[in-house]
This record gives sequence, C-alpha cells and structure tokens, in this order.
Amino acid sequence: MERDAMRMLMDARPDELDLNAPIDAATRERELSRAQLGTPVAARPRRRVRPVWGLGLAGVAAAAVAAAVLVPTGGDHPRATPSDKSPQAIDGRQVLLTAADSAAHQPGASGSVWHVSQLGREYVRAGAPPNSYTVVSEERSDQWTSKNPGDPQVGRNQDLGAHPVTAADRAAWKKAGSPKSWLQKFPLANGKYKARALTSTPRKPSMSRMPVRNGEVYWLGRNVTMKQIAALPDDPKALRKSLLRWYQGHGTEAQGQKSSADEWLFDVTRGLVTDMPVTPKVRAAAFRLLAALPSVRSLGRVTDDQGRSGIAIGLTRPTSAGDVLQTRLIVDPSAGRGLGSEDVLVKPSANYPGVPAGSVLNSTTVTTAEWTSSIPK
Repeated sequence: MERDAMRMLMDARPDELDLNAPIDAATRERELSRAQLGTPVAARPRRRVRPVWGLGLAGVAAAAVAAAVLVPTGGDHPRATPSDKSPQAIDGRQVLLTAADSAAHQPGASGSVWHVSQLGREYVRAGAPPNSYTVVSEERSDQWTSKNPGDPQVGRNQDLGAHPVTAADRAAWKKAGSPKSWLQKFPLANGKYKARALTSTPRKPSMSRMPVRNGEVYWLGRNVTMKQIAALPDDPKALRKSLLRWYQGHGTEAQGQKSSADEWLFDVTRGLVTDMPVTPKVRAAAFRLLAALPSVRSLGRVTDDQGRSGIAIGLTRPTSAGDVLQTRLIVDPSAGRGLGSEDVLVKPSANYPGVPAGSVLNSTTVTTAEWTSSIPK
C-alpha cells in the first residue's frame, strides 16, 4: 500500500513542483480546476506567476500512512448551498450593475506594491459509508507584487491543516480512530486521478521570493504584465474586446476542454473584480462585462468563509471528466468588489462517490486586496 501511494503521488507530480515553493490559494484553485476540466494546456506553456506548492518527502510519507482515501466534496458543511430561498428573486444582472456603480465611485488608491491576502479551502470526504465524514483543508496566503518589474514577487503561505467540519463529522472521525492524515484524490478526464497528502497538523508560514521574468506577474488567459493590467480599458465593450484577444476556443487551464467565449470571459474577469490591481473604473467595467453575459445567473444570498454577506453569481458547465460543475463568484454589491469564488458539484457523479449535489468542492476567499508601499524582506 505504501508503494502504491508513493507511486500515485509521483505520477501526479506536476512539473511546477520543481520550483520547490509553496502554492497560494489562487494557484491551488487553478490547479484543481485544471484537474477537473481536463488536460493541461500544452500548445503554449506558461511560467507560473504565483508561488507554486511543492509536495516534499514529508508529504509523501504522510500520504503513505494515510488512514483513508478522500475525494473532494462539500459534504454537509454549512456552505453547501446558497442561503437565499428564492435566488431568482435577486436579479443577477442588477447585482453586478450595482457593484459596478459602487466600484466606479470609489477613489483611486496609490502605492507601489499590490498586496493580496487569501484563504483557500478544500472540502473532502473521508471514510466508508455509512460512517464517512467531511474534512476541510485550509491554507492562508499573501502575495506582494511590485510595479517595478525588477523586484521579485514575494509570497507568504501557511498550511493551516485539515479538520472535520461539523460536530457530526467530528464524531464520525473519532469512530474512525481519529486519523491525522489522509490521501486526497481528484479525478482527471482520462479516468486517472491526481493525489496529494492532507494532514491535520498546521505548518509554519513559509516565504518565497520569485524573480519576475519578462515582467509577467498575472494571468488573464495568458501571462500578462503590470503594464498590460494598467492598460486595460475602462469601457465594458472595449474591455471585452481586449480580453478576447487571448481566447482560443478552449478553457483558461485545459486545452482539451472546449469553452465558449462567455465561459472564458467569466473565468478571466473574476480576477479583475476580486484580486487584481486594476483601477476602480476598470473594475466597474469588468462588473458590467459580467452583467452582459447571458449564461451567468444569480444564485441568491450567501455568507462567505469569513462570515461576510454577499450575492453568489454562477455559471454552470460540464467538464471533460463527465461532471457538471458550477463556478460561483461571490459579490458584495455595496463594496463594489468580488469577495471570492468557489466550485460546486451540480449533479451526483461516480467521480465523487457519496457527494451530494450542491456540495462545495473548494473555495478561495479574498480578505485583502490593496496597494501598499513596500515588500516584506
């Protein structure tokens, strides 16, 4: 069993792990999406512009003695579904237009370094029915990016560990012998799985400093520079045209996964309203662009992982693995900002045994997105 677990992990190891640096919540979310949607893009390989998570020997050892094999799930945790009983009563287009108006009236901020802080969560199901239980794995990450392309991009990441979600989950976990580590699996399109180790023990924060090559620091369907971000138009039609220059008929992370222009725009525009260093007017244009997408709908009121109230805006689509997922953007209309996003399983699937429809698979919550004056040493 130990040899099989180690082989699984080595086979699943992506090339980026050779950088031997931790991953932040946004990169983790992209990696999960890439695994869920299909084969990684190979036509134009891109450099990872955010710190990349590496599974070291300690992780392999923990996986080899895992007490259970998990698959992603939201289980029965409190955030499995939107809290609003009548989501259609909230007009999604109006929510986004209200957020656009709020963003447009915000004052511009000054600073030389863009700082983003996020909390990433992955909900997974452990154990065998009827005694299975839900575990949530959490990671906190910070990233500082300078306007000066000669400065390194700095990240601080901390694995906060995994733990049962509800009291019922904790009781089932105790019945299972209170395991301290698990092996998480998530399906690929070819019937295989990627895997990584989870442990209940929090790890110390780690810092990474990555040189910025070619000035490329963000991802908008392709690697882009601070200068390109700053040059984005603040008119929604012009912004749409500008972004679609990089659309090639497939998803942002998987060449084998077909994607409509609306789906692609939804994916890349989410970053503009949550955690990218755009001006208030460009953020307003991004909200108006999203409001014009016919496939985006309101899902009602929700509370994010930090207890903040917002409206969920979702887009549903099939994956090449045969699942139906819904990507949700959580918006605070009065603040004119996206609070974060999450992926939800829409229909029960053999790839996620025992996972009920409406379960959150993973989430990224943005807690800070602001200009500051310096990069941590």
